[in-house]
Amino acid sequence: MWCYLPVASVAPLEACYFIDNVDYRRYCVALNSGLSSCDNLSTTLLRGECVLRYSLDSGNPGFCADITSDDVRDWCLLWNALNSGDGSLCDGIGNRDRVRFCKAVLDLNTSKCLECRDLDVEAFCLAAVGLEKADSSVCDLVSGRGSRDRCFILLSYWLGDDSLCSGLDDRDYIKLCTALSSSDLGSCRSISRTPWVDLCFSAVAYSMVDGDKGAEPWIWFMLESMY
Repeated sequence: MWCYLPVASVAPLEACYFIDNVDYRRYCVALNSGLSSCDNLSTTLLRGECVLRYSLDSGNPGFCADITSDDVRDWCLLWNALNSGDGSLCDGIGNRDRVRFCKAVLDLNTSKCLECRDLDVEAFCLAAVGLEKADSSVCDLVSGRGSRDRCFILLSYWLGDDSLCSGLDDRDYIKLCTALSSSDLGSCRSISRTPWVDLCFSAVAYSMVDGDKGAEPWIWFMLESMY
């Protein structure tokens, strides 16, 4: 189930140009321009996330070693572990919560998710297990309110279930959920928090892909920025 989509088709260039934020727009374009283009991005975080995407596309976890951000390198190993089913990659992750996440999803064990101290990691872990089980009820186990909403947004997108959007607590999250589920960039403009509009554009842009919906880590990175 944890299949990742070809980098070349991840973000259509026309979607990239909807993004006002220069850094996000350049990131989007870099995903269409080859691995070496990651070096031209302005921040360590974006460069690392760009390499992460190419690592997933090629199925080569060795690329993760070139990522200088500890956080992004952890996620790179984690996604590769889930994509390949290779649990040994989990042991190379530095952050203990992410190790729990990695093993929880491979074992389809929500109890391991609930051992995470970071509530956002807990929520993402539960969403990932929910994807594997096609079960949105796992989001009701999430401890944090905002994290619970993000869990439901992801499963609405991943499972193709628009009805999950209506149960969210935050109005802007409802709008984002609707935008993602319908791949409608225009819906992002109705979000009331100005900084969230670009983030919504980015999340929706990376959801606009050909083929099957894959697990999309960048969408979660976008959601984590929405406080």
